[in-house]
Amino acid sequence: MAVNDRKYKTYELIVHHCVVISCFSVSMTQRRYAGYTLMALLVEVNSVFLHVRQLMLMVNKSKNDPFYRINNSFNLGTFVVFRVLTLGWMTRWLLQHRSDLETSHFYIAGVSLAVIMAMNTILLQRLLNSDYRQCPKPTVNEEHNLKVR
Repeated sequence: MAVNDRKYKTYELIVHHCVVISCFSVSMTQRRYAGYTLMALLVEVNSVFLHVRQLMLMVNKSKNDPFYRINNSFNLGTFVVFRVLTLGWMTRWLLQHRSDLETSHFYIAGVSLAVIMAMNTILLQRLLNSDYRQCPKPTVNEEHNLKVR
């Protein structure tokens, strides 16, 4: 990705994958936190709808197409359930079990969770702006003023 597609979003994905790999590596090498790791994988349920959305945009599917709109509804619904609620649960669990965790594991999980939550907030904002925000149409008066200038 870094070699063939040098865009800002590419670097976001690289950071995302590095964070996820570091967390899963701790779980795998320590043979601990399997339940927490499985909960983290629930976030990927939403990725199905995000990828379908991206594919539809790549083939220039209209945002008014019924299939696009249905996928959009599932995308937003699974985003809330499998990203927002899951990451909220993971935060609560991490704070409640802080004393049970090794300090380094707590900080790795906490920093990683903060990064992923920030990235998800930005992603949700982009989705809402792209698919749900209506650009205000200029009034007849504004259109006339633009043509006169």
